Order: sequence, then C-alpha cells, then structure tokens
Amino acid sequence: MKQVITEIGAGRRTAIPSPRPGVAGGGEIERLAKAAISLKQGRGTDHPELMAFQTWSEVRDYAENDPGGEDLLVLVELVDEHTPEKILAMCAQLVEERYADVVVSTAHKAKGREWESVQIADFRKPRKAPDEDEAPPPSPEQMMLAYVAVTRAKVLLDRGPLSFVDEYLYQPAAGGVS
Repeated sequence: MKQVITEIGAGRRTAIPSPRPGVAGGGEIERLAKAAISLKQGRGTDHPELMAFQTWSEVRDYAENDPGGEDLLVLVELVDEHTPEKILAMCAQLVEERYADVVVSTAHKAKGREWESVQIADFRKPRKAPDEDEAPPPSPEQMMLAYVAVTRAKVLLDRGPLSFVDEYLYQPAAGGVS
C-alpha cells in the first residue's frame, strides 16, 4: 500500500490486481483498514488476521516485539504512518488494471503473471529475535517467494530491498583465491 500511495501521489493511475475482471483491486486492504479503525476504537474486529486482538496497541506490540508478528509489521507501519482513513481514500482511487499506468502487486498475487518491468518495493530482511545474536537466514519459503518476485520481469528488474539475499547466496571460500 505504501507503493500505491506513492504512485497515486505522483499522479499515476494505479491498480492492484483483482480476482474479478472489471473490478478495481484493493478490497483486502480496505478490510484491513476498517479492522484497524475498529481496533483503534477498542472494539476488536472479526477480521481473520486481527481477531485475536482487542486494540491497535496490542497489534502494534505483537508486530514490533514478537518474531511471529513480523508479517503484521508492514500493516502496522502503514496504518501508523498514513492512518486507516487515508488508506481507505487511496483505495477509492484505484483503477482497473487495464486502465492503469502502474500495477502494484504482492509477490503471492504475482505468481503466473509477467510485466515488462518490475520494481521490488517491500521485501524485508529477517529480524533477529531479542535472545539471538544475529538474524536467521531467510526461510526456504521466503527465498521461493523472492524467486517468484524477481522472475516476473520480462525486460527490466529493480530488486531494490530484495538485494539483501546476496548476503546469503555469495559465500567466498575462506582463505581461497577468488
């Protein structure tokens, strides 16, 4: 959604892929923004990803301090930086993909798709747990998702924040000649 906000702010017609032809995407982020509003009001939510929480503070604490909450950290940062109301307003500006200047997608939703150019905008290096000395390497699932993301480009790829995987791929031989 950060990328959607950037693109719309730059005046580009922006789309999020939709499972239904002829419909602008963004339904899932709208539901998350509405759930965040409810949690900020202390009313809980029935959203499946957030129903374990009663307040937005609980979601924030979990995302920031529990390694299991890493998946929610992007949402927390987005809501805290832009407000759920602004997110809903941006969703209302989304267009169908066929009318878009730019398509913003998750790597999961990009499976089986290709575009002339792809810019990777939001992959995160794994975080270390408070009781660990260093961050763990990316999981096989994270690496497979990174592979999906970088293989969507037909002509031009900007890996951006995903370039951290190089740290795990290139290991020079100790004491050897390179």
